[in-house]
Amino acid sequence: MLNLDSTLILQMINFLIIIFISKKYILKPILSNIEKRNEKLAYLQREIKVKEEKLAELKKIYNLKLLEARNKLNDERKLTLDNLKKSFEEQRNTEKILNESYYREQISILEQESDRLMNELSKKVPEFSELIIEKLL
Repeated sequence: MLNLDSTLILQMINFLIIIFISKKYILKPILSNIEKRNEKLAYLQREIKVKEEKLAELKKIYNLKLLEARNKLNDERKLTLDNLKKSFEEQRNTEKILNESYYREQISILEQESDRLMNELSKKVPEFSELIIEKLL
């Protein structure tokens, strides 16, 4: 049989006391810290998920605003181009009218000059005819 002496019993009691003390003062705080760390980690993971969802929403809003700005810019560009085309057409028409007016004016001046020269020539023809007849005779 097993012989139990007092040293063995004291060692067993000492071992149980060490286990009790280490469980209460060492193991519990460590487990408590691990539990707190796990809770904090879970909280941070939830926060990351919320932030990622918010980031996704902000990206959608950003993309919508960017698309809206591009559309607005394209509309303004088209409007500006249309205005420039209208302005160019108006200026071209104005220049065309001015050129036609100038052309008519010049034709009128030439016709008047031609009429004047014809009148002058018609007045001089009898004189030249007389001169020619005199020279011939």
